[in-house]
Amino acid sequence: MSERIYFDNAATSWPKPDAVYDAIDRFQREVGVGFGRSTGAKPDQIRQMVLTLRQKLKTLVGASNSDEVIFTFNGTDSLNLAIHGHLRPGDHVITTTAEHNSVLRPLRHLEDRNLIEVSRVTCDDHGRVSAAAIQAELRPSTKLVAVIHTSNVTGASNLIQEIGAVVKESSAMLLVDAAQSVGQQHIDFTKWNVDMLAFPGHKSLFGPLGTGCLIVNEEAQKRLRPIRQGGTGASSHSDENQIIYPDAFEVGNHNVLGLVGLDAGVEFVLNAGIDSVAKKKGMLTEKFVSGISKINNIELVSGTDLENLESGIVSFLTPVLASSEFASVLDHAFQIECRAGHHCAALIHPSIGSSDGCVRFSFGLFNTESEIALAIGAVQSVSSSF
Repeated sequence: MSERIYFDNAATSWPKPDAVYDAIDRFQREVGVGFGRSTGAKPDQIRQMVLTLRQKLKTLVGASNSDEVIFTFNGTDSLNLAIHGHLRPGDHVITTTAEHNSVLRPLRHLEDRNLIEVSRVTCDDHGRVSAAAIQAELRPSTKLVAVIHTSNVTGASNLIQEIGAVVKESSAMLLVDAAQSVGQQHIDFTKWNVDMLAFPGHKSLFGPLGTGCLIVNEEAQKRLRPIRQGGTGASSHSDENQIIYPDAFEVGNHNVLGLVGLDAGVEFVLNAGIDSVAKKKGMLTEKFVSGISKINNIELVSGTDLENLESGIVSFLTPVLASSEFASVLDHAFQIECRAGHHCAALIHPSIGSSDGCVRFSFGLFNTESEIALAIGAVQSVSSSF
């Protein structure tokens, strides 16, 4: 059997840098304590690691204070905290049809209970929305604008700085889903006027599954409420949940094992440099797009513009097989792992012309040019065989 070829990095990155595996193994064997629950040399080591990780993430995305960094258990957890913790009955929300279900479903849940109103701005055929379209939906009652930075279906990125400038002129807060951009694209949380930035740790930050982050600026902190209560390791004499950032939003034991791995992954990204990561992924993506765009019965959803390719995500439609069947053949016949279907993005597909979903390849820093060549040949073979 051929060696495994992994092209599903938009779901979770694999493999991780060796430093991530080493850090996790070392923690399990040599440390193994929780965060903020005990005293001693090992607990102090973990406390310092968590504080340092907050600083690294603050630097990575351009936040102003490390206390703005809240650790969560994944990107979905981050988005749920932002949505449920921020909104109140009667609020109006603007979102887009390009969003992941981690935004769409919490909003639908509140909307179906007549607690909020939601306006959904339609994206274009690449998954982008304009600042003008969002501006047209703003109302006095709009309290939240939830926008994806980079589509997990098409790989196209929204101009968050332009959207942030529009939202800043209103009473709303801007929530950005950066799941597909953090760690591989430059983000300036403060300059772009983002109020809350949500992302997981297991994609382009190379952390383990079960890690995530919500960054909340000072203004949004005034309104955000915890959605869970419990022990924080501080103020243990009181049964009240003290609203202290970030402690009040990190109740219960941290996933220290995950944070240790995430710390090593973020350090790897900072040392490699965002520009270097983007250049490598862009090169791989350009070669793949150049190859499959010449294949009959393959219709690129992501387009061929280089500006669409910096995310490393390429999706296509094909009439020869259902997307799930196409991906299954690639897996069984060529050991190529990609993803097919609707990609947990329920509303984008009418805009991109997809009925049963699409086939998605998503490249990582550790993919190679030879793997790209094999993938192009495999797509050609499947397309011509059926």
